[in-house]
Amino acid sequence: APLHALKGIISSMDKDSLPEDILCDLEFMDVSAQQMSLIINDVLDLVTVQAGHQMAITPAWCDLRTAVKHARMFVDSYVQVPIVMVVHDDVPRQVWLFQLPVQQ
Repeated sequence: APLHALKGIISSMDKDSLPEDILCDLEFMDVSAQQMSLIINDVLDLVTVQAGHQMAITPAWCDLRTAVKHARMFVDSYVQVPIVMVVHDDVPRQVWLFQLPVQQ
């Protein structure tokens, strides 16, 4: 709940009237809060798996180029700096891995 409150405060601030350095700090805090939410969710997922519930993490075939494309779209939505992500031609198109952690 405190993390959600922080995210709510950040999103509700009037960003038009803030100086650029404060906006950069707010953006950093927002991205950090998003990443912390992912970590917390991963820990909760792991606890669920360890508790013997029906959730299982299994490997599957994954297209790395699609995963990189989605990661770039996610990063681009938060960062105003151009980011270049490249999957070299010698990397196989499909790889066998734990897809969910790669996507996160």
